[in-house]
Amino acid sequence: MSTDGLTFGRWLRDARIDREKLTPDQLTLLEAGFRFMCRCEGGLLLAARSEPFPLALPIGIEGGPDRSVRWHQPRHGVQAAERLFQGNGAGCSPSHGRSASRQDVAALRRAGRSVLDYASESLALGHSRFYRANVEGSRFHGSFVPLHEEVRTRPGPAESRLGGRRGGGGGGDRHGSGNGGDEPARTAGGIFFAPTQYAGAFLLLPAAVSWLATAEACCRDEYGSLRRGLLTSIFALVVGLQRIFHLDQMEDLGFALLTGGWKCPSRHLVGGWRSHLTWHEVDRFCRRTSPWDWIAGQDAVVSFDEHSIPRWTHKFRIPKGFVTTRNKYMRCEKLYYGYDVIHDRYLSVRGTPGCVELRDVALRMTQEVLNGGTPRHLHALFDAGAGKSDANVRALLDLAEETRPLDVTLRACRYPSRVKIWKALPAEEFVAYEEDGVCVGAPPKEIRLADTRTTLKGETDDQAVRTIVCREVVPGPKKDRWHPLYTTSQAEPPEVLQTFRMRQHHEQGYRVGVHDESLNAVPCGYDKDSPNRKCPRFHRGPLQMIGWLAGLVYNAIADLADTLPDRYHGAHVSTARRTFFNRPGQLYLTPNTLIVQFNRFAEQDALLPLIDSLNHQSLHIPWLNDRRLVISPTPTGSQPRAGP
Repeated sequence: MSTDGLTFGRWLRDARIDREKLTPDQLTLLEAGFRFMCRCEGGLLLAARSEPFPLALPIGIEGGPDRSVRWHQPRHGVQAAERLFQGNGAGCSPSHGRSASRQDVAALRRAGRSVLDYASESLALGHSRFYRANVEGSRFHGSFVPLHEEVRTRPGPAESRLGGRRGGGGGGDRHGSGNGGDEPARTAGGIFFAPTQYAGAFLLLPAAVSWLATAEACCRDEYGSLRRGLLTSIFALVVGLQRIFHLDQMEDLGFALLTGGWKCPSRHLVGGWRSHLTWHEVDRFCRRTSPWDWIAGQDAVVSFDEHSIPRWTHKFRIPKGFVTTRNKYMRCEKLYYGYDVIHDRYLSVRGTPGCVELRDVALRMTQEVLNGGTPRHLHALFDAGAGKSDANVRALLDLAEETRPLDVTLRACRYPSRVKIWKALPAEEFVAYEEDGVCVGAPPKEIRLADTRTTLKGETDDQAVRTIVCREVVPGPKKDRWHPLYTTSQAEPPEVLQTFRMRQHHEQGYRVGVHDESLNAVPCGYDKDSPNRKCPRFHRGPLQMIGWLAGLVYNAIADLADTLPDRYHGAHVSTARRTFFNRPGQLYLTPNTLIVQFNRFAEQDALLPLIDSLNHQSLHIPWLNDRRLVISPTPTGSQPRAGP
């Protein structure tokens, strides 16, 4: 290759490099390379026709001609290797008896830096094919195996269209792309391969697609961040991502596909989407995604209670409320849920400041369940916070009287004057019952129930409220415990007591939310951009949205557990995550299908009916160019298994 009369501009045109697309640094670097080429009378053979040398991955190494392994190589052996191109002609003829020499020239880049975009476009390389048989032979020793670079992942926007490593930026991924990156380049075989640690999370993809469609109909998307923000918030709860800033260390490509893009999302975009949620759009989304079908036309038992979220800020002066886990008044915010204690499902939610109490939202949330769920009969259960004053008790009782299919049971506040009246009841009015002890082998405990009536303040005896007084007999020197209940139900006292005790399912749901879904880490409700930090505005949207997504994920996992064998019914979120969701697998991407293959694990047979059902649905993923989702377990026997 002669350089006589060759100019830098002509050299760029011959190499099919668009000068307008180059940055000043790239232009300076190429001009220096051109001068070096002219001085050396050759080199930098950009028009090489041969294949690029593939880099090594930590799977295995090629052996000798007999395909046997020669030696074990350390993992760091070729990590600094960069892209190599083969070229012709070193400028002189070969020695006698030797073949023509070949020149290997490294790309002009530093280790760990992405190569220029023009490199892969201007080099006329042949088509490469990747066959699975090439990586499963016995000749690989578990260390290194060469793979085409389109199949493996690499840092940089040009060499890996699936996005690389950690980085900043405010886009949908960590390289600033709002749509989560471009679609990856495929090999000639039409398949892209990537490992993932969250193969089981794809089992919840149908539910996530449904919630996304509802959110797109309810919420505006002025910044193009709704899809990534919503899906990231959902699957962070599924895989156990406890804090939003943990996204900085997320590098799993399966998580990237789950969250609506080709690259892992950025916490800046997700946090920005959350902070711009408005309360009326969130309310609309919550109503449309509420699982009213569980109670529609049924006899429902619904518990209403609060979950207090402590806030430790000293910069903003926000209202205080009573936090039971701390047993004190402190800065907090609250989430009020309606919970179906028969089916263990969340039905409704409302976010409030810490100063709002259960009695302030009890009527509104009861009406919401009646209007949205339309049950045949509703038995509403409340803790003592709904009846701190007799006026609050009377308001609930009047609502039950006006609404025929409604009964109300709430725990009465144990004011000293009322407790004195209940303790003065004659002994013959109490009926003794025996219950199981506190544990296996413990002696049974005795409770005594009395069916009486209590006159509220400012009312006559004709308006007295039915009261079930439960006296728990404590052996020894300790005092007996008294548990009074106000109720409009006409059932027998033991039945009323057992129904009210079902509230513990609701409390258990809060415990699962805190420990398994990081419910206490939901976004704060006070507006950090308020002009007066001593009286910040309350921003209900982010608080209520993430709190409700935690409830939806809780419901979806319960639905999934009901389709599994009986031993998994009622499994907690962490149990399902540990057993099924956080399972390694392989991803195969064809032009029209996303194939998720589980690595073999002990409990995979329990998923076979569910996998067949999901594959039969033919779910199409909108953000993957409408590809169909196919989930496949690893066969455990020699006989193939029939599909759905």
